[in-house]
Amino acid sequence: MKKQNIITLFVVLFVSVIAASVVTAVDNEKSNFLFVLSSDNSNNVTRCFQFAKIAHSKGYKVNIFLIDDAVIWAIPGKAKGIKALTGDSADDYLDYLVKNSVPISV
Repeated sequence: MKKQNIITLFVVLFVSVIAASVVTAVDNEKSNFLFVLSSDNSNNVTRCFQFAKIAHSKGYKVNIFLIDDAVIWAIPGKAKGIKALTGDSADDYLDYLVKNSVPISV
């Protein structure tokens, strides 16, 4: 009977160690962010680029896809002078994304 208790204890400890290792590995891994922009609205593009910049600056892998009406933002210089209602500019965030080689696909 004592031998069975020892074996059971060993199995429980072994499973606990494995489970703790898996949880630690998952917690240490950064998630990826995919931003899909489908609008040519200046507020939407500014927020999309802002959130992508924030996620990237915190160490997350970021990708941006421009689809539908948003493909217009792929034109170089298009974001110059575009401001959201809050006053911040899409171009400020886009400059960071381009400088840091964040993939922007059309």
